[in-house]
Amino acid sequence: MKKWLISSILFAELGSSIFSFILSLTILDKTNSALSYSTILIIDSVTSVIVTPFVGSMVDRYSKRKLLAVSQCVSIITLIVFFAFFEWHNKIDIISTAILTAFLSISDIIYGTTLMSSAVYIVDNEESLVTFNSIQESLSSFCSLTGPLIAGALYPFLDLQAFLFFEILCEGIAIFLFLRLPYHERPLGSEDNSQRILENSKSSGTYNSFFAAIKYIFTKKVVLWLILGMFFINFFLASLSVGLPFVIFTKLSGNSLSIGAIEIAMPIGMIIASILLPYLKFMAKELPTIMTSWGICGLLIVLMALTLKFFSTPLMIFVMIILVINFGIGIVLTSGKIPLVTYMQRIVSAQKQGRIFAIFDSLVQIAIPLGTAFYGYLFDSTSSVAIFGVSGTIIVIFVLLISRKVLAEFKLNS
Repeated sequence: MKKWLISSILFAELGSSIFSFILSLTILDKTNSALSYSTILIIDSVTSVIVTPFVGSMVDRYSKRKLLAVSQCVSIITLIVFFAFFEWHNKIDIISTAILTAFLSISDIIYGTTLMSSAVYIVDNEESLVTFNSIQESLSSFCSLTGPLIAGALYPFLDLQAFLFFEILCEGIAIFLFLRLPYHERPLGSEDNSQRILENSKSSGTYNSFFAAIKYIFTKKVVLWLILGMFFINFFLASLSVGLPFVIFTKLSGNSLSIGAIEIAMPIGMIIASILLPYLKFMAKELPTIMTSWGICGLLIVLMALTLKFFSTPLMIFVMIILVINFGIGIVLTSGKIPLVTYMQRIVSAQKQGRIFAIFDSLVQIAIPLGTAFYGYLFDSTSSVAIFGVSGTIIVIFVLLISRKVLAEFKLNS
């Protein structure tokens, strides 16, 4: 299972990461317009929110192995059409790029939702769920980190068409590898034949509806709190994605080595946490692990504020503390996400997971641009120390408020 899973994710996500970065650079280079670049980002987010409910129902109804292959086929067809348009007009324009972005976003949503829902059909036992999610998270973090580095190094030497063909090649290899993944007939923990589940889900319109999935979430209070928790955590984490670049570029102007080290500290922390988590044996203790990781994340953001207030000089000490904090945030974010996904895979029935994970992804997609816009306004008018301090404190208070409800469920299950 591991070799096919690792290979398929690596080809699917590394190629996508490289091409996405190259496309962004090309848009900025050819249009010389931040507005054009922002438009592409908005289209990506809006497409995700609109399409996600439909994708969730589709994932619950059809073969997940085939859907993973379909997601890559959508990318390949879209890239070929884009290449033909580019060759015909011999230029990049905002409309064709926006259409390309929308279809690639649809492909990514199908891929991401299907992969998370596939775990219970691939693994042999509940302990293997942790390994599955750790592999997926570590490879995603690795591709997000190395993709832009590879793209940036090759951008001066290769044209857009070369990267486009490389992406098509990666997607084609990923299709072959996805079809080789060892799916079981029955999902983990199910006594029913998967074909009967599939037929029942297709025949029941209410069961397949997106609103039925929302009602289901409200009957599972812990799942509801976890999804809302991820929404709030991602919203307040925008304080880092917006504020940290502003702070470090202001204080470390010209020191590219220090800036680069701080920027990559978080994804490195994510990769290390993803590798180590399967060995920590937190199965059946996911909820305390999630609450602890969220609480520590809030405290680290508060520590960021204290560092800006009291340790802004000497510069070397400031850089080291911020680097360690960023590294720690990467560790605790992954230490919370993998147990959360594992818990939902264990608790939510297999035939509902597509829609539940779709709602989960949709709320995260909404939280990120909302948080970015909110903090973009705040950092123009408010002290960075105050913003980080208040944001981290709110996260800690939120975790304390929901911990009683969430941990009560943990004790009940225990």
